[in-house]
Amino acid sequence: MKKSLSLWLALVLLLGSALLVWLALQTPQKGAPALQTARLFPGARPVAPFELRDETGQPFTPARLHGQWNLLFFGYTHCPDVCPGTLAKAAQMMKLLEQQGAPLPAVWFISVDPARDSTEKLAEYVHYFHPAFHAATGSDAALQAMSRNLAVVYFLGEKDENGNYEVDHSANLLLIDPQGRFAGIIPPPHRPRAMADDLRKLMESQP
Repeated sequence: MKKSLSLWLALVLLLGSALLVWLALQTPQKGAPALQTARLFPGARPVAPFELRDETGQPFTPARLHGQWNLLFFGYTHCPDVCPGTLAKAAQMMKLLEQQGAPLPAVWFISVDPARDSTEKLAEYVHYFHPAFHAATGSDAALQAMSRNLAVVYFLGEKDENGNYEVDHSANLLLIDPQGRFAGIIPPPHRPRAMADDLRKLMESQP
């Protein structure tokens, strides 16, 4: 039964990711730059209102997504592989942009495991990868509403005898434009140099 459930959850995650990639591969935005790994939607989508708390305990709302390009990644600090691997590659991307003297996007790690991920723990976790990274989390209801709006899928697994559990979750990086709109995704595999080149082009085309 547990194996069947895991397979079903994996299928849901795969289909959700495939749908976003399919949407992003449709007619590109008019005037959009040629990109290597980022995929823009035909039209940017509004982000529904939300309120989480960032790694300093301050409110994180859609207003903080305005004025710069943003990368959002949903995960959790106990993640054994996908989350640390993705954040490490995003950190390499940031270093490449810094070396080029380019502006930096805001990178947000959104924890879908608020029971274990306090704001203090999130601060320590993301700053290990890069000092400019941000993190946020909130109530289960707030996270579920935000994830649905952004087509992110995640499922909390069953607890073992020690109370530990894993969380299955989408692996896409979400692109939020300077107007605070959901503009596209960067699907895995995440290639730091290609991501840096794409972000630089996007920031130059829409400062």
